[in-house]
Amino acid sequence: MKKSNQLFTLFNGLALTLVIASVVSCNDNKSNIIKTPVTNTIKITQGYSNGTLLLDPISPTVDQGSIIKWVVVSDPKSDVGAIKDIDKKNPPEIFESKPSGSETQWTAKVKYAPKEEYIYYIKWKHKNGTLYTFDPKISVKPSITTFYNIIIGVLGILGLFTGLGFGIHFHKKYKKLLRAKQTGKI
Repeated sequence: MKKSNQLFTLFNGLALTLVIASVVSCNDNKSNIIKTPVTNTIKITQGYSNGTLLLDPISPTVDQGSIIKWVVVSDPKSDVGAIKDIDKKNPPEIFESKPSGSETQWTAKVKYAPKEEYIYYIKWKHKNGTLYTFDPKISVKPSITTFYNIIIGVLGILGLFTGLGFGIHFHKKYKKLLRAKQTGKI
């Protein structure tokens, strides 16, 4: 094998390392694109004297980063007088900041959520003046970004070691051929 071919093979192994590492570990920047958050509306259609609220949807599933809007439906048959407070029932905090709003409409933005299902509370006032607390559930879709980045990182490291392995293998062959040429065995 000619020396130029041996060097070419060695550089191909190193180039393969760089190409595999950069292609596999590159991020497609989907997580960096500024997206308009999806708004999920939860309609509060009825309140009962036992403190239960009728919500539509009852237990929504939302994306991380989405906006949740709670709206009291204007209906003379509804006994919901006002929403007084909405917040987490137990840790962890799933809202970027405490939900806020007026007596008939509240909003909050969902942040990173380490698990899928959460219980929060809605403190509301019945039209007769009685205060109640209702504990509905909300499900937050797990983020694939973290999982995606871990997989890409692992594949990038495997690509790096594979490329380095090829480079070392071809470098050893190159050195062996060079020694054989110097000793006149070729």
